[in-house]
Amino acid sequence: MKKLLATILALVMALGLCSVSWAAETVTVMNESDLKKAIDAGGAVTLGDDITVTTTLSVTKDLEVNLNNHTLTGAGSVILVQGAKLVVNGPGTIKEKNPDYGAIAVKGSNKAEDMNYTTVEVNKDVVLEAWAPIFVTPYQSSGAPYAYGVTITVNGATLNAKKDSGAAGGTGVYVNGQITHTENAPVINLTDTTIYDSDNASEGMYLAGYARTTLTGCTITGTTGVEIRAGELTVNGGSITGTATPIGEAPNGNGSTVTGAGIAVSQHTTMLPLTVTVNGSNVKGYSAFYQVDTLAEMGDDAGNKKFTEEQVAAAVAKITLSVNKGVYTATGEDGQAVYSENKTGFVSGGTFSNSVNPTYLADGLNYEVHTNEGYVYYSDVTTAVAAAQANNAEVNTPGAEGDPFVIVWDYGYDGISVKVNSATGKIDPPELKRSGYTFKGWRVNGSNEVYTNDDISRMEVDREGKTFTAVW
Repeated sequence: MKKLLATILALVMALGLCSVSWAAETVTVMNESDLKKAIDAGGAVTLGDDITVTTTLSVTKDLEVNLNNHTLTGAGSVILVQGAKLVVNGPGTIKEKNPDYGAIAVKGSNKAEDMNYTTVEVNKDVVLEAWAPIFVTPYQSSGAPYAYGVTITVNGATLNAKKDSGAAGGTGVYVNGQITHTENAPVINLTDTTIYDSDNASEGMYLAGYARTTLTGCTITGTTGVEIRAGELTVNGGSITGTATPIGEAPNGNGSTVTGAGIAVSQHTTMLPLTVTVNGSNVKGYSAFYQVDTLAEMGDDAGNKKFTEEQVAAAVAKITLSVNKGVYTATGEDGQAVYSENKTGFVSGGTFSNSVNPTYLADGLNYEVHTNEGYVYYSDVTTAVAAAQANNAEVNTPGAEGDPFVIVWDYGYDGISVKVNSATGKIDPPELKRSGYTFKGWRVNGSNEVYTNDDISRMEVDREGKTFTAVW
């Protein structure tokens, strides 16, 4: 019996040392006073009515808010989150009555080791409306701005950027440029999210500070769709549109530099690493994808250059661009589907509304075809010739404009032929296939002799060009 009692007592004591977490009861609130009390307590809260708050709501304890088809309005900044997790569920709206700052402002820690310090999750059918619907702003400590441990996830919400009372345009997601640490930097993931500016005066996203941002299936519209000046941006699908005309650029150490681009890349005065990877998106703008160097144009009050040539070159060297897939449409009369002031060899795929500067193309993309959708680039002549044939188009090689070497590949049946405009006299024969037939070789300019592909590849074309007719 003593052993049994001792065992029971030990179990009771062990259980007493364990922390037991009980699910917090959801509190329904009807007014500002009750909402603030619920936020101070943390847990879960449901709006039972539309609520207007007179001061910013400070969230410092984990909180889940169900808007419950209601609107939470702030005179200015509505919610500030720091050192806690905030989850917002819809449907419903959070908005600034007088756009000036943010619907949800986010601050991180000033300690580099604080992981997952501030977490914000905004879910489907939530509408955020403000000068900056989501604003990542730094924690100031001893004069140094930090945003350690910030994670923002937006799933299927809508962000409406509004100009302020002074008519200054806002931005759907704003990362403050003072955030310069690259370790434990803010992480921003937007999925199936819509960002727009109802006043036609605001940017979709302005990523000035260092953050790691991923956009998946998002629809973003603004005077410039997305401008990045530091950090990492990965785009997977969706659409990004810049609406301003014409394209505009201006040196700026404290604000955006480009208007009218779908995606704008402009190194910040902080000169941090900057990486942009587009794995697919429908990008539109006066110029769709636009990289520009504004640092070289910056001057001080005396008119002197702010940065040396060496500093500018070092800053530009920190930019990495990768255009892998997508559709890039220049809406301006003199706009470009892709433009870069400084970078080369970064386009490996995509469809473009105008011909891409050959210096932007990755090594091996030697063939251009103007299809019904736009200009497409290929690494092998066989695929390029097939695409041209399917689109009743021609094949061009980089630098072929002006006075090209003309090569005609005559399929030898049904009047099918494809013209290749080459910058050199080098011949690269395509591999042809025809159902029920065997390819035997080529006749050159109507000759009787039949040449193999190997024979053809050793030939050269003169300025008068050559026609190669397939023999089956």
